[in-house]
Amino acid sequence: MTTTEQAGFYGAVEAGGTNVNVAVGSGPNDIVVSARVDTTTPEVTIAAILKFFEPFEAMLQSFGVASFGPIRIDRAGADWGRLLATPSRAGRAQASFIR
Repeated sequence: MTTTEQAGFYGAVEAGGTNVNVAVGSGPNDIVVSARVDTTTPEVTIAAILKFFEPFEAMLQSFGVASFGPIRIDRAGADWGRLLATPSRAGRAQASFIR
């Protein structure tokens, strides 16, 4: 069985200040597809990230996210999944990584 026939993939998002690297694979040594998205406004950037993952939505088991700024990871928080304010990224605060 090839990895593309296996039931499930993982999504990866590395959100940087200049660009966002996205990937789908069955593991760290089996990347099926990857791309780079320019970091612009939160709305445009997140829309591009979501568009990248759309063809794989039904196959994704989970995601790993690395970010240039702090993200609220407490699921009980009202701002769970949102980028928190930092002095250098004030205009991007509250952008959501949760769909």
